[in-house]
Amino acid sequence: EMDGYEATRVIRDAASRVRSHDIPVIAMTAYAMRGDREKCIEAGMNDYVTKPIQPRELAEALERWLGKTEAHPEAEAEALAQDPDQARRIFDEAGLIDRLMGDRDLARSIAASFIDEASRQIAGLLESVERQDFATARRHAHSLKGSSANLGAELLRETASAIEAHYRDNENAQAAALLPELSHRFEILTAILRHFAGQDGARPS
Repeated sequence: EMDGYEATRVIRDAASRVRSHDIPVIAMTAYAMRGDREKCIEAGMNDYVTKPIQPRELAEALERWLGKTEAHPEAEAEALAQDPDQARRIFDEAGLIDRLMGDRDLARSIAASFIDEASRQIAGLLESVERQDFATARRHAHSLKGSSANLGAELLRETASAIEAHYRDNENAQAAALLPELSHRFEILTAILRHFAGQDGARPS
């Protein structure tokens, strides 16, 4: 008798008879209109996926909010690498090497530098959010968006861009809702880049 928004509000209401008010809620909707994600977050939902549901996107959302103690970024990165299109969206290795005129060693050096720089940007972003300094948080997201685009890390760029846009529009709660996704995608990307740069002890590809 309730739609998803009303049900979520009841779940979040401390006065309701729901046993676990902070249980993760993920919207699954056929609509993909501008503002839909914001409407879900404002209702108290944690995340938002659109139909037709893509198994990998759903699994990523579930792991983001439920967690998997046995999961490791390296193992997840290896699994995702089996899907060429998804792997290219995580890190377009061929595109980076092509932009560098085939210089694979330089590409490895850039990948290693990106890990350090992006780690600082994400740490700065999270610290700024904790201080409620959202203007600085937006600048960190903007920098991360640019460096991710230069590297060829489309998924990370996509999330950083969305966070920047939310902070630019003073949609602080919506931006905060994307921070777990940002961290998760960076962990997977880091595992892939460490392998590519030869920082994981394996022979570089």
